[in-house]
Amino acid sequence: MSEAENGPVWEIYEKEASLVRALAARSKVAMVPGLRYMSYVLDTMLLCAGLSLAIASHQYPFVAPWLTAKVLLLPLYVVLGSYALKRAHTPRIRATCYITALAVFLLIISVARTRNPAGLLAALFS
Repeated sequence: MSEAENGPVWEIYEKEASLVRALAARSKVAMVPGLRYMSYVLDTMLLCAGLSLAIASHQYPFVAPWLTAKVLLLPLYVVLGSYALKRAHTPRIRATCYITALAVFLLIISVARTRNPAGLLAALFS
């Protein structure tokens, strides 16, 4: 499969999850049980989409370095998003987690686009 066929699926789910988190982070709505559980569903969909994409394209984590980077960055993104929304105790820590989650999100996208484990950071250090 070409990159055009297999790359955007996972990225669409990531963008939806990021948008839902950003909107929910602005209000107490994030703690409503239905929306709180929706976050778990979106995170599970992200992981399943990534793994099914790997299987469909015959590029497996821990064999293809760029895919390994994406799979390892995804849980980091989820944890940072969780802290940004509800687990952090101070607004400063929430903001830091939110900005870091966005940076990890952009790194995941750049890894997918460049198929390099360092993403666009590789161009900065080479």
